[in-house]
Amino acid sequence: MRANFSLKRYAKVQARFNREALLSDALSQKSIHIVRAYDYGVTKGRKAYCVMEYLSGKSLKD
Repeated sequence: MRANFSLKRYAKVQARFNREALLSDALSQKSIHIVRAYDYGVTKGRKAYCVMEYLSGKSLKD
């Protein structure tokens, strides 16, 4: 039973990650103030990744 819950949860998290990556890319087309997402996906090891635009300059922490 636990394994099924884990797979269902994984599917929900992956779907949310995909939606956010698509939304980020769509928004970046409309505003220069949003970082572009060039690519996203999942590795063979089931690790999600998102390749985003690099911005040089100070960090928000500074």
